[in-house]
Formats: sequence, C-alpha cells, structure tokens
Amino acid sequence: MSAFNFIKKSTLSLAAIIIATTGCTGDPSISVLPSSDSFSQEGNEITAKMDIIWVIDNSGSMAGEQADLRNNFNSFMRDFVGKGYDFKMAVISTDAWYTEKGDRFDQSGPYTDFTSTGGQQCPNLAIISSKFLDGNLTNDTRSMYPVISSDDATIEFKVDPPYAANNVIDIFATNSNLGIKGCGAESGLRSIEVALNDSGNAGFLREDAHLAVILVSDELDQILDANNSIILNPTPVSYYHDFLTDKASADRGYSFHSIVRLEDDACGATYTAGHSYKELSDLSDGVKASICGDFAASLSEIAQSIIETTVEFKLTDVPKTTDGAGFVVSVKNVGETEFRTILKSTENGWSYNSERNSIIFHGTEIPGQNAQINIFYDPDGL
Repeated sequence: MSAFNFIKKSTLSLAAIIIATTGCTGDPSISVLPSSDSFSQEGNEITAKMDIIWVIDNSGSMAGEQADLRNNFNSFMRDFVGKGYDFKMAVISTDAWYTEKGDRFDQSGPYTDFTSTGGQQCPNLAIISSKFLDGNLTNDTRSMYPVISSDDATIEFKVDPPYAANNVIDIFATNSNLGIKGCGAESGLRSIEVALNDSGNAGFLREDAHLAVILVSDELDQILDANNSIILNPTPVSYYHDFLTDKASADRGYSFHSIVRLEDDACGATYTAGHSYKELSDLSDGVKASICGDFAASLSEIAQSIIETTVEFKLTDVPKTTDGAGFVVSVKNVGETEFRTILKSTENGWSYNSERNSIIFHGTEIPGQNAQINIFYDPDGL
C-alpha cells in the first residue's frame, strides 16, 4: 500500500516570477503569481503512515471499560478503513513494566501465580510481558495477530457486521481482552517505554510513520519503589515526552491520547484522575477523553486526531496571511475525475498550522490514500 507523499510541481514567488505590464494610464503594473504546492503519491517527503500502540489497564476494576473499548472499536476503525490508510496497531498492558524487575515470562502458554523478585504479590494469573499481546494469555485466548497491519492480506478490514473470519474488529477484541488479573501498581508510561525498548517488538516503528499511543486506564500512573511501596506519578512527564519524541519519526512525531478519569466527568469518587497521562496528551496535542463517557464518540475523536496529525501537508513558502485569505485548496481523491475546492473549516475542511507551516484537513474532507492536493497561496514578502 503506497502512502501520501509530497512532490512540489511548482513554487512561484516574487523572486521567481514578476510580470510587468502597461495599463491604460501607461503606468507599469506588477502581477505576482501565487505560490503553488501540489501533493501526490509520487514523491517521498510526506507520508500517511501510522504506528498505533494501545496501552490497556488490566487491573481488577477494568472489566466494564475493556468491554466498552471492544464494543466500540468499529468507531475508531471506520475512518482508517474508509480512507485506505497505511497503519499498524499493537496492544500492551499496564503490567508491561514489571518485566524490568526480572519477572519475564515466555508467551508460549498460560501463566500461573506470579510473585516479583521484590516480594510484591500480583493477582493470580497476571500477564507479565512487554511484548505485544495477541489476547488474554492467561486463558490461552489468542488471535495470533500481535501486530495488526493494514497490508496484511489475511485480515478482513470491514467495520460493520457480519464479519468473516480474521476480521480486524474481532482480532482487536481478542487482543484487547486482557482480563482483570493485573498487578496492583499499574504504569502506562513506564510500560510503553519498556515495550518500545523490547527487542521482541523491533521493527514496529517506521521512520516515516506517525507514532500514536492510546492509553485506557481508570488509575493514576504508579510504580513500586525498592520497598514495594506504591509511588504515584513517579517520573516527570517531560521524561516520557522526550523519550517518545526520540522514538518517533523526526518528521512525523508522536501523539499521546488518554481515555482516563477527568476532573469534571461523571466517574465519581471511585476513580482517580490520570494527571500524568493528561499532561502528556497536552504536550503532544493528543485527545483527553473520559473513561466514564461515550466510548464511541471518544474513539472516533481520537481516530480523527491521529489522521489529521498524520495527513498534513507542509508548504514550501510561508504564506502572506495565516487567516486563509488568498488560499485556494483543492483535492482529487482516487476515483474522482476533477479537483474539488475545499473550504476553510476546522469541522469539515482545512486549516493552516503556523507552527509547522502546513495545511491540515478535518472531518469529512480529510483526503484518502493516494489523493492529489493542490494548494495555492500568496507568499510572504510581497
């Protein structure tokens, strides 16, 4: 599957083209052609690849939330499948970090009772692995797809039932059904670090793909100290921001999305706010959603955010204005015979990102894979 790529067909600026004419008064006038960036699948600079890692809390209070995730996963997948994007997905639990204590298990069979070397007792049949998971290993329920890849011809990518064997919805349902036998100190942040450093997961991250991490947890980030006492929010979030920035593509970056307890949601006193997770979402422009809210809406919002972040187009020149004046943006998707002009709109249209000097598409107007995009605009300095 080919990805969006960038090819500059022409870039015209004041220094490049000045057409002098003579008006009716005899005075010379100057006409400056706008800059023009055209994007298609022919080049190599811009891609629409996404490497997505799900971090799922498998502690004792997560049965309902795991079920909500499984039952609404089609809301997340719909835009990925409909647009034909190039993506990979994998799942880890919030117990993955325990492997750095030397408590590593082979994934060849079900697990048994586990006690860490430090003496911390985990619940019966805890899943302790930093490798990508393909099901509830304690029950030997396996999908045999630890990595879900959009270019895997053995997977059916259909988001509405009836499903055939090996459908992506059913595979993810198996992979994410981790059970509720997890350890008492669950750390989503340390777990993603340990998983990405695990040689068994090598090759998952691609140099030209956007890295998206989606965490689902009803607890704070926490680990055990040397005395097996729980430490809440143990490590500065800036550390994990730097780690994920380093792991991600230099051009495509990363985003961290949290489905957690929010201070103003309806979860109630039995839930604690995921402060570190929300802070990392803020640092990476990720989505923060309530774990007690509408999972279908939250998953759809996260999918849109990942796609918008990935399917963006950097401009060659800096535009004269940042409010959209002077821009003409048009798209021709695969199967369409003509370019359509797209209106400026953060709901269903496009917007300009001044920090990255790029055009980002939104909602129903996000281009599909292998689309062609023309962007005309007035360059700065006229």
